[in-house]
Amino acid sequence: MKFYLLFFISLLFYAHNIGAMSKTLCGATDDRILWNDLKIARVHNGILGKHGCTATLFSDRCLIAASHCENFFQVLEFNVPLSNPDGSINHAKEEDTFYIDSSSIMLGSGGTNDWAVMKAYQNSKGFYPGEIYGYYPIGFNVNVNDSITIAGYGQSRHKEYNNVLKVSDGIIGKISNSRLYYAIDTTSGDSGAPIINQNNELVGIHTLGGCNNDYNKGISIGANPELIEAISKCVSE
Repeated sequence: MKFYLLFFISLLFYAHNIGAMSKTLCGATDDRILWNDLKIARVHNGILGKHGCTATLFSDRCLIAASHCENFFQVLEFNVPLSNPDGSINHAKEEDTFYIDSSSIMLGSGGTNDWAVMKAYQNSKGFYPGEIYGYYPIGFNVNVNDSITIAGYGQSRHKEYNNVLKVSDGIIGKISNSRLYYAIDTTSGDSGAPIINQNNELVGIHTLGGCNNDYNKGISIGANPELIEAISKCVSE
């Protein structure tokens, strides 16, 4: 009886995840492919964490993410290996693992201010992540029809790709104030993923799914003065 109960619960969990994915995939297929960009980190809340969100380096030690991921802001993993055949994650090597300085976290208020800026501590070898992996320059201009890519650690129906780095591309479909709209595949875990323009600049943050109705959504860095101020503060201190 216990076995059947656990099996039923696992089916419900799987069905919930599949349903959630259908709301954030923008077509009949998942167009994301595996990606190897060491400037983008998986964020989770401890070694037993199943999955969390995505964060991106914009200096040696400063990263940008989404504020609704606040509960995961403990551990950063770069150079993440494939997951197991059952979809459970494998953690990065010790030298690719960094802890977040909790005292440095700055948060937006959500909605079109769904942003977070934070600093990483040095790793076990005494390096900041950006000293090893590099970082993205910030871009402040974004326009409708701009070509963009979004890469994050979202869930996947392909279990070995679950919560490992994947990328997809497309264009900005529309812009409303600081909100960016695009028909680019994302899933849970991609929150905080960088929106990168054709000049390889970090111009926004992916924050919200909804492609079953119209678009997935993010926020523009250049149209958000509070976020620009937080970025400047992180870099200067």
